[in-house]
Amino acid sequence: MHTIVALNVDYAATGPGHLDRAPCRISIASATTHIIDIVVRVPSLFDPMTMYTALSESDFDAPGVVELETAIEMTKDALAKFTSVILVGHGLARAARVLQLSVGREYQAGADVIEMLRTWNRRFGHWNYYALPKMCHVAGVPVPHNSAERALAMLALYERLVSGPFVASWMKDKLQLMQYSRGFPTEVATKPSPPDGVCVWAYRDDMCQCGQPTLGTKSEGPAAAVGTAPRARTGTEADIEADLEAAYAAPS
Repeated sequence: MHTIVALNVDYAATGPGHLDRAPCRISIASATTHIIDIVVRVPSLFDPMTMYTALSESDFDAPGVVELETAIEMTKDALAKFTSVILVGHGLARAARVLQLSVGREYQAGADVIEMLRTWNRRFGHWNYYALPKMCHVAGVPVPHNSAERALAMLALYERLVSGPFVASWMKDKLQLMQYSRGFPTEVATKPSPPDGVCVWAYRDDMCQCGQPTLGTKSEGPAAAVGTAPRARTGTEADIEADLEAAYAAPS
């Protein structure tokens, strides 16, 4: 019997590039409880990325902050309590790498919601990757505001994605249509302003300001558009829902 466990890692900046990051907060949650939620010391702190992490420089001097080596051991010990783990994340490969987690050792299978819900942009010839708040909005999951809430949101997203045969394609269609029609609510669509001089475009070659390699799948996308839904008539969320229901039965 597999246990589904979600891992969220927040990163502080150690330099101006989008890969210049170090783990600053780690949260692990199962369906029933938070397992760990810890703040990690960042020795070469360039910027705490408060708009994403909700941490300030002073938080790294507070009691209970641990070194990265300790955080890695705490993470491994938490996962070792389960006999068979499906590890869910948002940018899971990066998180597993920095925390030294391996398939077959700390977890048996991984699921990355950002990869599961990517869509192919035929116009510009690249994959579109969506921020967690947009995915949560489409799935009807409460939008998270801190690391522990993000771990729980990933669990809910994954459970939604695997709940039926057409759920993933329906969610991708809605994400794509909402993006093209600019139909997301302001609180979901607005990207927090990054600190001056810090690149945050890890998944966008066209937006990257630092020249470091971008993340995400680089393989060529499908020749046909992903999904089956037509373009929404007016771009409102109600019209998008109606168009999706006309294309195929929307999941309950």
